[in-house]
Amino acid sequence: ARLGAEAVEPLLDALERSTGRSSRAAIMKHLFKLGPESAAAAAARLPGAPWYLQRNVLVLIGQWHAWPEGFSPVPYATGGDARVRREALKLLIASPEHRSAAITSALRDADNGIVMLALGAAAEACPAEALPLVEEIASTPGRDSAVRVQAVRVLARTGSPETVRTLVGLVQAR
Repeated sequence: ARLGAEAVEPLLDALERSTGRSSRAAIMKHLFKLGPESAAAAAARLPGAPWYLQRNVLVLIGQWHAWPEGFSPVPYATGGDARVRREALKLLIASPEHRSAAITSALRDADNGIVMLALGAAAEACPAEALPLVEEIASTPGRDSAVRVQAVRVLARTGSPETVRTLVGLVQAR
């Protein structure tokens, strides 16, 4: 704490080398305390970093609630490790200008955890362009039941005539 900004780089080095969960948690706590002024140095480490460092840096940026200048989580929201995508999509969903596109993209993801994240966000306010994807998820018999149930909840909250027809179709199918 006394070193301030001078501690950021050594802490990021330690975070990258750390193998223990408790060590990483302690380092993350110290980095978080240094504040959003550390975000630019942390974001600079993202390209080419191992997945666990990318994930942790994205978590920190999310906790700081401030994106460093010139930073975008978009490249980390597609491809790569699902844990990295999830954290990048959380950042994008929290951003009003990226929210709709992030929800729509996350609904197409192969990882059920990411789809659940998108459905949770859509339950608050579902973008119109995401509704067909939510209907498809709710109507696909092979999908995980928890995911389908959450999709049905999203559809029920919208109350639009199209979604009512989908819901009635789901009930009648049984």
